[in-house]
Amino acid sequence: MNKQVLLDKLSEFLMVEQCGWQLYRVVGSRATDKELKERYQEFGQETDRHRTILTSLIRDLGGDPDYVSPTARVAQAKSEALLQSALVSGPLSPEEREASDLENVVLAETKDHADWELLGQLAEQLPSGKARKAIEAAVAE
Repeated sequence: MNKQVLLDKLSEFLMVEQCGWQLYRVVGSRATDKELKERYQEFGQETDRHRTILTSLIRDLGGDPDYVSPTARVAQAKSEALLQSALVSGPLSPEEREASDLENVVLAETKDHADWELLGQLAEQLPSGKARKAIEAAVAE
C-alpha cells in the first residue's frame, strides 16, 4: 500500500473524529434525558481519545496531522452537514430535536466504527514492520 494513500485515509478518519467531537458537544449540551446526556459525554470523550490516537499515528508514520487530504475534505463536508442538521432545530419540538440528535449520533457512530474496522483491515494488508505495528496498536487501543 502506498504510504500517501494510507496517510490520506488517516487524514479522513481524523476529520470524521474532529467533526464527531463537535457533534457530541452540541447534542450533549442540550440533551434533556440524563442517560442520553451521559452517553453523549462518553462518546465525546472517546472521540477525543480517537483524535489523539490518530494524530499520534499520523505523526508516527511520518505524516502531518494538520494536512487535510482530498478524502478528508469530502468527509468534512458530510460531517458538517450532519452537524448543521443538528443545529437547525428551531421548528422542532424538544422531543423531535432529541430524536433527531439521536439519529445523528447513530450515523456518526456507524461511520466511526466502520473507519476503525477498515483501519484494522488496512493493517492486515501491510507487510510486517513499523507501520503495521503502529496501526495495529492504534486499533487495539
